[in-house]
Amino acid sequence: GARGLAFSVDRSQVYVADVTYHRVVTCDVGGTAGSNCNALLGTAFTAGDTERALNQPAGIVLEGGYSCTRPTTPGYVIDADKEHLSPGALPMGFTVEDITCADGFEANGTPTATACTSEGPYTLSGCEAIMCTRPVDVAYDFSGVTEELAKPTFSVTGVTCSDGYSLAAGTTEPTTTKCDTSGPYTVSGCSTTMCVRPALSSVDFTAVDEDLNAPTFKADGLTCASGYTGTPTATVCATHQGAYTVTGCDAIMCTQPSTVGFDFSAAAETSLAMPTFEVSGITCMAGYAAAEAGVTASACDTAGEYSVAGCTEFSCTRPAAATGYDLTGATENLLAHSFEVTGMACATHYAAAGEITATVCSEAGEYTLAGCAAIECTRPADVAGYDFTNATEVLTAPDFAVTDVACAAGYAGTPEVTVCDAAGPFSLAGCAPIPCSRPENVAFDFGSVVETSLMAPDFDVSGITCAHTYTAPAGITAEACTAEGPYRVTGCVTDTAACVRPTTAGYVFEGATEELIVVKFDVSGVTCAPQYVGTAAVASCTGDQEAYTVGGCEPEMCTRPDEAGFDFTSASEKSLAVPTFEVQGVACADGYTGNPTVQPCLSSGAAYYVSGCVETTTTTTTTTTTTTTTTPPTPESLVFNISGSFSFEAAADQDVVHDAVQDLLIETSGETLEHVFVYVTSEAARRLSVRRLATKVFTVEFIVRYAEVASADADYALMGQFTEAVLAPQLQGVLESKGVTVGVLVVA
Repeated sequence: GARGLAFSVDRSQVYVADVTYHRVVTCDVGGTAGSNCNALLGTAFTAGDTERALNQPAGIVLEGGYSCTRPTTPGYVIDADKEHLSPGALPMGFTVEDITCADGFEANGTPTATACTSEGPYTLSGCEAIMCTRPVDVAYDFSGVTEELAKPTFSVTGVTCSDGYSLAAGTTEPTTTKCDTSGPYTVSGCSTTMCVRPALSSVDFTAVDEDLNAPTFKADGLTCASGYTGTPTATVCATHQGAYTVTGCDAIMCTQPSTVGFDFSAAAETSLAMPTFEVSGITCMAGYAAAEAGVTASACDTAGEYSVAGCTEFSCTRPAAATGYDLTGATENLLAHSFEVTGMACATHYAAAGEITATVCSEAGEYTLAGCAAIECTRPADVAGYDFTNATEVLTAPDFAVTDVACAAGYAGTPEVTVCDAAGPFSLAGCAPIPCSRPENVAFDFGSVVETSLMAPDFDVSGITCAHTYTAPAGITAEACTAEGPYRVTGCVTDTAACVRPTTAGYVFEGATEELIVVKFDVSGVTCAPQYVGTAAVASCTGDQEAYTVGGCEPEMCTRPDEAGFDFTSASEKSLAVPTFEVQGVACADGYTGNPTVQPCLSSGAAYYVSGCVETTTTTTTTTTTTTTTTPPTPESLVFNISGSFSFEAAADQDVVHDAVQDLLIETSGETLEHVFVYVTSEAARRLSVRRLATKVFTVEFIVRYAEVASADADYALMGQFTEAVLAPQLQGVLESKGVTVGVLVVA
C-alpha cells in the first residue's frame, strides 16, 4: 500500500494488496523475465485489473497505492475474516462480505460496503435504526410521558392509568416494552377498575342501581339511613376492588338538655349523634337523689335536646350527734336544693378553725357540720418541779386527762393539772421546793460549813469537815434531803468501817480479791458473768456496811434474724438480752409449715436462732392434689465430730495451741466444711481466739458447754453458754438457716 512496494510472481499470477492502482517502476530480474518486466515499465494497473499473467519471477517493484479502513458507522455487524480492504488488489481487491444489521437496527434493502476512493474509511449502507411509535390505548394516559423512541436507546417514563383503570396490586406504574421492528411499543399493567359497595351505616342501599365498572360507574337511588339526614352522592373508586365513596349523609345530632336537678359537669358525652348516641357520667345536683337504676340519658328523635331521667328532690335532717357544735340558735332550711343553716356556734372545749359550715346531705339524711375542732392543750414549757417520766397525757380538751405526774426530785406536794381554755399549755400546781435543814452528826464538823442553798432543787452546801477521830478516805458528800428535814452527809468514817459485796446481776465475784475496809478499799478480779460483755469496774462505798458499786458489764444482745420461712409480724420480743431472752409469737410464713422454736444468739449483736419451719411442696395432677413436706436432715446426719479431741494446759504457749488446733481442723476436714463449732469444755480452752482459728475454708464459732465455764475476754468473741440439752437445737437451727455442713471440735 506504499510507494516502492515489492511483490512476487507465483504460478504466473501477480498478487498486489492494499492499492487502488500501481505502475511497474523497477525490474530487478534477468533473462527472459527481466525482458518481460522491462517491457512493462510504466504500465499502469487500474482497479479493474484484478488479475494479469506476467510469467516472471519476483523482483518487480511497484509505485503508488492506498488502503481503506473500517468505518465506525453504528448499526452494522462486520466479520473481519470476510473483509478485504485493497480496492485494486489482484485477485481479490476490495470486498466486505456477509454484512448484517446490529441489534436495534433493521435492513432497508441489502447491507452494502462501498470502497473508499482515497485512504480512509469505506462506506456502509442498508441498515437503519428501528424506531418505535406511541401506541393508542384508552387504558393509558400519555399526557405526562417522556419518550426516547429509537430502539437502541429506548426509554419511556410517565405513563399512567387513565381514569377508570388501575394498576394491579403490588405495582407502582405501567410497564413499557420496546418494539422489535419499527412500530408501536407495548404498554401493560392497567386494567379496568372495578368498584365494590362500601359498608356504611349512614346510607340505605335498598333501592340503589349500580354499575361498578369504573369507566361507566353509577350508583343511583341512594338514600340516607335512619338517624341520618342529607342527600347522598356517590364517587367512583380510585383503586381496583376499592369501595366507592358516598358523602352527604350526616348523623342527626342531639344537644345537652337544661333539665333541673341534673349535674352535667362530669358527663362524658362520647357521642351525641343519634345512631351512636352514648352519654354517661351524669349525676344528680345537690338536693336530688338518684333512682336505684341510676341516672339515664336517651337519644333525641330529631335534632334537639336528649332526655334524662333518674333524679328526685329530697330534704336533709339535723345531725343527731353534733359533737363540738352548739345549734341552740341555729336557723335551718332543710330542703336539699335550697339548703341553708345559719347561727351555729362551737360547744365548750371546742374552737372554730375558720368558718363554721353546714353541708347539705348527698341523699335524704343528716347534713354535716364542719369548722369546730377540739381544743388541743400542750405541756407547759416550764415544768420545773414536776416529773412527767411516768405521766400519761390525753391533751384533747374534751377528753383531757393527764395522770401520774409526780413532783420532781427536790420538790414535794400533790400535783394538780387543769385543762386549757384555748389552744395552749395546761396549768400545773401543787409541787413546791423541799427546804432542808442542817443535820446533827457527831462524825462531821460544821464549823466552817457554807450553806449557799438549803432548797433541795438547787442544794449547795460545802466546807464540812470530819470531826476529831474520823477520816474521809473517799471525800465528804452532802446530799439534799428528799423530804423536809436534815440534808444527808457521808464520807467520814472510823478506821473499822467496811463495805459489803454487792449482788448486782452480770458479775462474777468468785475468785475476786477484796479488801473491804473503807480506808483501805481494794477489790480486783471481778469479771463479767457469762452472757454479759464488757470490762468490770469497782468503786468503794462511802459508809459502813454499804455495798461497793460495780459497772462495765452489759448483757449480750441478740437481733432479729432475716430467715426465709418465718413470719415475725406478731412476734413479741420481750427481751433480746441473752440472760433474760424471751421471744414469743414467731410463726411459719406462707408456704411453710412446722412448729417454730426460738433460741438466743451465740454472740452479742448476732441474730437469735429460729428453726422448725420447712417449705411445703405441692404436686398437682389431673385427678388429685398432694401436699408433702420435706424433712430437713438431722444434726447427726450433717454434723460430725472432727476426729479426736484436743487437750492442753492453761499455761501452754497460745501460738502453739492455735497452730495445733487449726492444723487438726484442716487436716480432718480438708475443704468439706463450711462452718466449725469449737465445743469448749474447760476454762483453759476458752482462751482460744475465734479470729485465729478461722480460715478461708471455714468460719468458726465457739460453744461453751458448762455454766461454770466463764465467758471469754472481749477480744475472743466467745459465742455464748449452752448445755448439752440446747446444743442440738442450736445446731439444727444453723443447719436450716445456713444449709451448710458443720463440724464440731471438742476442746477440753
